[in-house]
Amino acid sequence: MANETRGRSNWHRTATLMSAICVLAAACSSTTPTPQPTATPQTSTAPTAAPSPTPPEPVQGISESGEISLGAWIAQSGPLAIAANIGNGAQAYLDTVNDAGGVNGYTFKFTVIDDGADPTKTVVAAKQLWEDDKVFALFQPYGSGPFAAVKQYIAENDIPTLFPGANPDLYFTIGEAPPANIFGYLPPYSALVDQLVTWAANDLGVKKLAVVHTNEAFGQAGIDSANALAESLGIEIVDDIGYDATETNYAPFGRRVAESGADATLVWGIPGSPQIITAAVDSGYTGKWLLNEAFRGGFFLGQIAELAGVAGNSYLNLYQLQAFSDDPALDDFKSVFADKYPDGDPMYALAGWTAAEMLVKAVEEATADGSPLTWESLQATFLKWRNVNIAAAVGISYTEQQHIGALKAQILRLDAAGWTALTDFEFMPGLEELAGN
Repeated sequence: MANETRGRSNWHRTATLMSAICVLAAACSSTTPTPQPTATPQTSTAPTAAPSPTPPEPVQGISESGEISLGAWIAQSGPLAIAANIGNGAQAYLDTVNDAGGVNGYTFKFTVIDDGADPTKTVVAAKQLWEDDKVFALFQPYGSGPFAAVKQYIAENDIPTLFPGANPDLYFTIGEAPPANIFGYLPPYSALVDQLVTWAANDLGVKKLAVVHTNEAFGQAGIDSANALAESLGIEIVDDIGYDATETNYAPFGRRVAESGADATLVWGIPGSPQIITAAVDSGYTGKWLLNEAFRGGFFLGQIAELAGVAGNSYLNLYQLQAFSDDPALDDFKSVFADKYPDGDPMYALAGWTAAEMLVKAVEEATADGSPLTWESLQATFLKWRNVNIAAAVGISYTEQQHIGALKAQILRLDAAGWTALTDFEFMPGLEELAGN
């Protein structure tokens, strides 16, 4: 073992000596070394962070927590106080959605101002909702007269407006591009009158027509449309009976109907119209009645349903299912509204419930991919709808050329047990080509 250790030591000494000789020889024979570039000292830097995504611009009426603020003027007092049921129907549906946690992170707040259907109060209400309450959109503002009073204000401020309860002839012109800030639900009253009077001429053989109407935007739509249509149908307008919505003595108007010689009478007024029908029947009128949608149920229908000669002799056309329908789409409405508003009028409330369900569906679709809600994204969603059925709404369609919504209606007859459908939902005159199908 000792010899082996010594052998390894001698080998190491020899190897060390040879290495030293080689290094010395290389040093003696080398030329001046070529200078090498000096390496730049490396410094430690943090990696550049990716730019933060730009937060979305705040949208008026949508809080950081996702609460969407909506507002409307709806008469809760005065001659059209029954309209309060429309707002209650909308609130009932929105409460149901909120109680379930909202939709895609959004909940809904609905503020209603009672303008009593007084246009002077509507102006104040519209400014309060948009400028003070800062709502995201006007939602189901009610009344043709009130809407006419703020139409210019809405246009000048480009206020998003959804499903006004007003004559669409005020804000849409068939054949012209619609305002981008308004999406409707009601069909034009001119189209409703056209369909009803045309059907009466063709199916009931009406030749002489009296028209009872209020002297404001809603009522004027009735007489204007009847006058425009009469000649082409071979109908004579035998009496134009206009009255103020504030009228209290209706007997003279009823007598005029009875004395007009009309085969049928078109009633295109809301306040006072049941009293005029009653006065006409009491004065001996036995002709047919062509009624506006206010008579579809509740208070107005209740005032005339028992009058002699009214049942079986009265007709109207409607653009949505009615609360008495057995369609399963209305099951939730029937149970929820009756529970929340046991004394409410479901016939009117259904319109509000349906509009609210339409809005929530659109919000859900617009935010399905996680994108924040804006008016522009909501617009784009509506413009994809073709022949959509939601709650009581039938065949809702929107295109770049029309924002009307409801393009179809059906004819109903009042029988002893209530309204009976005489036709399917059919396109109103001039609207089929707007469906975009």
